[in-house]
Amino acid sequence: MACGDDIPKGKPDPAVIDLAVKKLGLPAGRCVMTGDTPYDCAAAAAGGVTAMGLLSGGFARDALLEAGAIDVLEQIAELEGLLFGEEKDPHERRHF
Repeated sequence: MACGDDIPKGKPDPAVIDLAVKKLGLPAGRCVMTGDTPYDCAAAAAGGVTAMGLLSGGFARDALLEAGAIDVLEQIAELEGLLFGEEKDPHERRHF
């Protein structure tokens, strides 16, 4: 969709998120991004996109949550349940 080569600033600047949202043609509030670094989660939050953390980048769950993730997935395979209705809507999912 969009990558760091497409924009002048890297994450946590939300420029790459803004570009991806623009390419999708959707409001940012209807988009969800998975990220495995605090920079990913901070960029998503700054761009108005729901951030789901993913424990594959070597960062702790708390670091991803503090950066703006609404929850943290252990494995990317957990996304299937979110995307195909087996779990709650990711926009409603909150980790407390």
